[in-house]
Amino acid sequence: MYGVNAIILLFGCLLSAALVAIAVMKPFTPEQVGVWVSADRHTVGFLPAGERAHELVGFTIIPLALLAGVICIIATHHAFRWVLRFVRTL
Repeated sequence: MYGVNAIILLFGCLLSAALVAIAVMKPFTPEQVGVWVSADRHTVGFLPAGERAHELVGFTIIPLALLAGVICIIATHHAFRWVLRFVRTL
């Protein structure tokens, strides 16, 4: 039970960090960071070098990724507090 909670909380923290990393890296490498669609797959984040794809949102990804990252870390924080409250009652 506790391992599942830890994995979910770790996933929330890592997802938040990835979203913030996308927002921070977009101004420095705009041709490789974003939301991409190609004939065979969709990519959110970093596009592998040499792959051809169409970017969907452009620089709008910066505020969207920051907002999603902040919402994700707040939700993870509340989930962590809930888990701690649950664990303390045992």
